Amino acid sequence: MRGKLPKDVSCTTLEGHTSSVSSLAFSPDGKMLASGGNDNIIYLWSVSAGKRRKKLTGHTGSVTSLVFSPDGKTLASASEDHKTIRLWDAITGERSVTLTGHTSDVQSIVFSPDGKILASASWDETIRLWDATTGKLRKTLTADEDWWFNIIAFSPDGGTLASAVNDDAKIYLLDAATGELKSTFTGHTDEVISLAFSPDGETLASVSEDDADIHLWDVFTIELKSTFTGHTSRVSCLAFSPDGETLASGGRDETVRLWNFTTNKCFQILDRHRSDVESLAFSPDGQVLASGTYETIYLWDLSSTRMLP
Repeated sequence: MRGKLPKDVSCTTLEGHTSSVSSLAFSPDGKMLASGGNDNIIYLWSVSAGKRRKKLTGHTGSVTSLVFSPDGKTLASASEDHKTIRLWDAITGERSVTLTGHTSDVQSIVFSPDGKILASASWDETIRLWDATTGKLRKTLTADEDWWFNIIAFSPDGGTLASAVNDDAKIYLLDAATGELKSTFTGHTDEVISLAFSPDGETLASVSEDDADIHLWDVFTIELKSTFTGHTSRVSCLAFSPDGETLASGGRDETVRLWNFTTNKCFQILDRHRSDVESLAFSPDGQVLASGTYETIYLWDLSSTRMLP
């Protein structure tokens, strides 16, 4: 299959981290890329220049999650340090607010589509919903069992939170306002480690700790729609393109694969990585894909790629 795929995608490398790049996020205008690493550092990069603009310090543990607010003014970060979430001025790089309340490491954060709420998932068995403007806690969603929340994702309409927990192979859809359980996806055989909603909100993609396959679920029927198979080792991260036509996946086989969401076929393999792919992010226009590995970020120009018919 590899011989049939387009080759030689233009790529720029960004170097500066001294450990694995665990989180990536593009600003809404696509001009800036934020990266967080296991070296406890956050960098802000100019995408067009391929150069580092800001270095944000203060975390004392690995940066687990990064997300820009929809208006691009704020960058939120979570880390395995003080059980806190930090809000940064995306222009100056100055820290503006610190959100406290979790009693264990925060693993995942995400803004609601309207930018009013910041949701955080922690190993303290809670998901917390914060007022994104004031930083005040609005609601705490508590697990019914002894669960540590690993990852969360807002549906595009903001009404649903998809969540996955430790030592559990299920995915839970929660009402974002009340925290009530709406539905459960079953089919994985190990802990789910990455989730991504399609832009239309109709599909949820997921991968688990022991799986090289990607599961695609129908959000409305709660059934498995299809499975993407091709990686030769565990898939670590997922990202949908803004137009919903492409799903990117990266993993321990040191590749990123681009899948045509209509035909369920892989149309591009990006295999210049020299270590596990730990994080992925599409630019808002879908023309650039960022992939994070050990010490290095790759910026792939996807304008020349083509999908197989």
